[in-house]
Amino acid sequence: MTEKKRTSRRLQHAARERMKATGEKYTTALKAVMDAEPSTSPAPLRDQSDELAPPADAQHTSNDARHRS
Repeated sequence: MTEKKRTSRRLQHAARERMKATGEKYTTALKAVMDAEPSTSPAPLRDQSDELAPPADAQHTSNDARHRS
C-alpha cells in the first residue's frame, strides 16, 4: 500500500534533459526536477464561473440585438 508511484514520462524527460545540460547523474537530476516541481496536491477549489463567463448583461445584449432586428 505504500508502494512508490512510477515516475511520469514528463519528469523522466525533464531529468534526462537536465542530465545532458548539467552533467549530473540521472537520480540527482530527477530529484532536482522533482523538487523544482510545484506540489502535486490539488489546488483548492474556487468558483471559476465569474472568471470564465462574461458578465450576465453582456450575454443578453447580443441576444437582444438579434431579436430587435
